[in-house]
Amino acid sequence: MPGTISWTMSTSALFTDANNYDALFKKMTARQPVEFKFGYATSLGDSTTEADLTLNTNKSYYSGTGYITSLELSAGNNEVASFQLEISGNGKLTLTEGA
Repeated sequence: MPGTISWTMSTSALFTDANNYDALFKKMTARQPVEFKFGYATSLGDSTTEADLTLNTNKSYYSGTGYITSLELSAGNNEVASFQLEISGNGKLTLTEGA
């Protein structure tokens, strides 16, 4: 049945300097849209630098714009900190086929 399509994207990640949690928090509280690409990384390496998390455009990936509707930061006793993020879509979700 034709009609309006909605979508959400969610992910979990380790809390590090490389993923810039503060910038995500600021976008959410200012109610500013975020652009994203969601797919495979070319290399995870041993480092936590952004260079080690380059999008692999040889594989299919998703992209779009949306608003952060949930951002949860957590860490158990003696555990690594992590966060969960949910984005509610604003517009088209695009699938780009890999090269």
